[in-house]
Amino acid sequence: MYYPEHGFLYHPRNKIISLGALIEAMYYTQLTQGQPDKDLLEYLQDMLERCTACGKCTEVCPVKINIPEQVINMRSFLEESASGGHHPIKSNILHFLSEHPTLIPKAAKMASIGQSLQNKAINFVPESVRNKFDHPFIRGYGPELKKRHLHEILSLEKTNIFSPIQLSTQTNSNFVFYFPGCGAGLFYYSIGLAALNLLLKTGTGITLPDHHMCCGYPLLVSGCLQDYEKLKKTNTKQINKVLNQAQSQGIKIDTILTSCGTCREALATYQLEAKLNQRLEHMDVLQFLLQHRKNELSAALSLLDQPIQRAPLVYHAACHSEWTGQSPEKSGQVYAQNLQDLLGIPVRLSPGCCGESGLGAMTSPKIYNVIRQRKQEQLKQDLKDISDDTPIVVGCPSCKIGISRIIVNEKEHQDKPVVHTLEYLAQLLAGSNWQETLIKNISQYAVRA
Repeated sequence: MYYPEHGFLYHPRNKIISLGALIEAMYYTQLTQGQPDKDLLEYLQDMLERCTACGKCTEVCPVKINIPEQVINMRSFLEESASGGHHPIKSNILHFLSEHPTLIPKAAKMASIGQSLQNKAINFVPESVRNKFDHPFIRGYGPELKKRHLHEILSLEKTNIFSPIQLSTQTNSNFVFYFPGCGAGLFYYSIGLAALNLLLKTGTGITLPDHHMCCGYPLLVSGCLQDYEKLKKTNTKQINKVLNQAQSQGIKIDTILTSCGTCREALATYQLEAKLNQRLEHMDVLQFLLQHRKNELSAALSLLDQPIQRAPLVYHAACHSEWTGQSPEKSGQVYAQNLQDLLGIPVRLSPGCCGESGLGAMTSPKIYNVIRQRKQEQLKQDLKDISDDTPIVVGCPSCKIGISRIIVNEKEHQDKPVVHTLEYLAQLLAGSNWQETLIKNISQYAVRA
């Protein structure tokens, strides 16, 4: 959020100093007035909005001050105080969905339909009028979202275990647990399908949740800690049930995969290891493939009928690191370098936040419009000599929404594809009809109880 060119002087060091002064002032008004001053609460809310809680500032801090944790705790304070924060509608929706998690797929479908209607209606509003508004839903076009979700496509209530080989009567250790989350399960089920495609092609068995599950990170980062803890408890129970069922079929799982950095961060707080009494490794699907299935993946790429295009790829790194085992500020470089080594083509790292930040673009448009404009200017530089049919690759579903929101409103590159890295690799390996082929053949991989 530190963007001095546009007056964003919210450097982490400045936040720490300001936060200390604010706490002291709020304590004084609490003593003298019986409650914190309203103006101070609003200033605190505004300061806390300018943080994606990615933790990169903590990594480079010489004394390792955990700023994201402070931010989340202060957001929780505002959420639970009489002020209720600046976003009561968002808070009420999140609270309702946390109480009724089975309605999340329906809510996502409604959001998808709403986005489609908005894209049609926006054509009747002059651009000069639209530019007077901050909210992206009114200001411009939005990315089209899927209207179906992964769990109904795969009928996971019938079977949620898939194996590339027939299971033996002995323990099968070549399995992982894949958690699609909302991004790869609801908004872009193609990401979830791509993960299955790549894992199965490289000889990896997969266990998935038997119904859609949200990791709860939107609740956590919004300061709805009580709702998050409640959802976490429910999710932990359900995941333990799925893993124990797999174990009863001789399937040993020691790796939990995600295709979203925030899902991985949320699941890491579940303490599943303690419940299962075993070590579990959390990592991104691509990182798993490149660290544990690189030979199989490289062999599959070497058998392609057509060679990989030599044009450079532009890769946008997420705020929340996709690659584990590296410092967050270097994670994007490591991801890009590993992808480059796999494909044998240049992969350019495009720096900067996409300006989506989950719900941030919708709830704090004045802030994230500025961030998005900075990314838009960055992409203009990155795409100068890149052909229009070469996609921008991302490692995060939310970033796919954010970059797509930029591209769809950019006249010069309006038709440029934005794909998750897993989607890009799946199309390379299985052609443009890879989704239809996988859905048609998925039953042959299904493991029945």
